[in-house]
Amino acid sequence: RKPCFVYRQGWFPQAEFALDAAAIDSPELEGFWTHCANGTRFLGRAWDFGNSNGREYWMRIGKELAGDAGVVDGAYIDDMDGEGCYHTADHDAPFPPSISPQQRWDMYMGRLELWRWLVDAMNAAGQQPLFAPSVMFDQGLSSCLIGERDWMERIGHDAGYLRFAIMGPQKHSNATECTGFMMNGIEELRSGVHTVMYAPLANVSVIPPWAIAGFLILRGSYSYFGASTGWQNQDWQWHHEYDLDYGVP
Repeated sequence: RKPCFVYRQGWFPQAEFALDAAAIDSPELEGFWTHCANGTRFLGRAWDFGNSNGREYWMRIGKELAGDAGVVDGAYIDDMDGEGCYHTADHDAPFPPSISPQQRWDMYMGRLELWRWLVDAMNAAGQQPLFAPSVMFDQGLSSCLIGERDWMERIGHDAGYLRFAIMGPQKHSNATECTGFMMNGIEELRSGVHTVMYAPLANVSVIPPWAIAGFLILRGSYSYFGASTGWQNQDWQWHHEYDLDYGVP
């Protein structure tokens, strides 16, 4: 049997799943969502993980994942953001001014608490999460970033999870982003956290050498690399770089 990972979102519920759909539709669960000053839901429906009841409800989703052990080997948790915003499909969406700094901080700490709980729950069932957090030692670049030290202190190196990271053109062209990205990866690798790295391609047939170089810097014994022109790549192909022997990490 090939390993099976399922996809779950880190900041909004997915109506395709029964538990998420129930939360979206229930008036009694309105407090689970981040709200603007006029009472409307921020970005339609963004989890407020500063709300302990909201976190407990999401734990039911985690328990459902763990209950599928033997069929589901892990879960890819996407779009895990910092204390200042939620990341949408095409841009960073800062919280409205009506959400206070303390509320943002509570949401941020609540998210980290929830992800640590999920690691433990899935590990206990013999599963691993694949997390996609936007982290950086220097959070000044964007309020969407999780602080690397916050991540390592609260999620830690004493649990089993993989880390998804994107090695894209912006990291190649921006020295500050590239340096921070590498610092994060090296720190996590030293702590036993291995990276699944993705490189978005402008040309489906060509993987840029700098993307391979970035992966080799951060490669551990359980690290993986892949590339495509997009998330739903119709012309996906196997690249010869996947077959090369790069030696022992």
